[in-house]
Amino acid sequence: MKFPSRLFEYQRQLLKEGVFEAYNQWIFGSVQNLTGFQNWTTTHSEAYNQFTNAQKNRMFKVPQGQYYQTVSR
Repeated sequence: MKFPSRLFEYQRQLLKEGVFEAYNQWIFGSVQNLTGFQNWTTTHSEAYNQFTNAQKNRMFKVPQGQYYQTVSR
């Protein structure tokens, strides 16, 4: 990878585990549409619980020097 990114690696891992949609709901759903998020978690409770249980046991750390910023001109 030209520009390694722990976040993208993590998201690829979630795709492989089949819980990426639950991750998206977890990170964006309640802010975007609380009622829609609540409906989604009710109808997809198995996937959501699988993601949240795994999330409790993970610590996300960005490796040293693995951050990028743009230079303002």
